[in-house]
Amino acid sequence: MKSVDDFILKRDVSQRKVLNYLRQLIKAISPERREEFKWKVPYYSYRGNLCYLNERKGTVEIGFARGKELSKRSILSGDGKEVRHIKYTAAHEPDEETVIEVIKEAMYLNESKIK
Repeated sequence: MKSVDDFILKRDVSQRKVLNYLRQLIKAISPERREEFKWKVPYYSYRGNLCYLNERKGTVEIGFARGKELSKRSILSGDGKEVRHIKYTAAHEPDEETVIEVIKEAMYLNESKIK
């Protein structure tokens, strides 16, 4: 069985740095969240599906299961039915305040079960 650590270790150094940074932010925000490896990526649950981390074409993304409902649409990408993500490159590291705000809003959506 593959683990989140295995997933991160197989990435290049710059991507590992961003993945580990985002992983630590998610863990720090909510001790109640669950980290697991599913759908071939690190996935986080909090009262339902919350977010995932992935690497694609040299970028790192944090995707949100209910991203379409989040208020920070200007920083979110994606055109799926629900999921939206924020992409980062090694040169463009995540803004901690913004990431925390988006994660907390995603958690709130799961707490309130607004659909």
